[in-house]
Amino acid sequence: SVDNSVAGEAVLENTAQIIAADQTDFDSTPNNDDGDQSEDDEATASVQVASQIDLELTKNVSSTNVQAGDQVTWTITVSNNQANANVDATGVQVTDVLPSGMTLVSTSPSVGTFSNGTWTLGAALAPGSSATLDIVTSVNNSVVGGAVLENTAQIIAADQIDFDSTPNNDDGGQSEDDEATASVQVA
Repeated sequence: SVDNSVAGEAVLENTAQIIAADQTDFDSTPNNDDGDQSEDDEATASVQVASQIDLELTKNVSSTNVQAGDQVTWTITVSNNQANANVDATGVQVTDVLPSGMTLVSTSPSVGTFSNGTWTLGAALAPGSSATLDIVTSVNNSVVGGAVLENTAQIIAADQIDFDSTPNNDDGGQSEDDEATASVQVA
């Protein structure tokens, strides 16, 4: 089992050698490995640890019960889970398209930029670190009472392979940890 602390792209070598025999070996000497595996009684095999990230996304809303005209803050948090990630996550992008009935007021990313429904982090996200985006919206006056407005966010891109999810494959079920939905109900 490869420890989670091993960095991505690290090469791990495992060497075995015959160290004893009761008879004389024809073409090698037991227990004399000098590191070059020059005899047929010794061998090395190696594996390279793949670079992997574990991006997780959560989404919260400031209030779940609102009225037409109210402002609502949606908070998206993206984390690179250090339990499974062994490299920085780069090239991370998150999509968040506002539901019909909401108007964008402002955005406040902790890193990167938000434009046309896409948050581009623009900075590496180290294992164990996170970034947040606050999106302030207002509920349109035309939204009728009883309406439920859902806002879904999903990670759509990253340069590395994610440990347990695939970017940009939301099927509406929020079955992976790189996507989340929050909703408000209009009174």
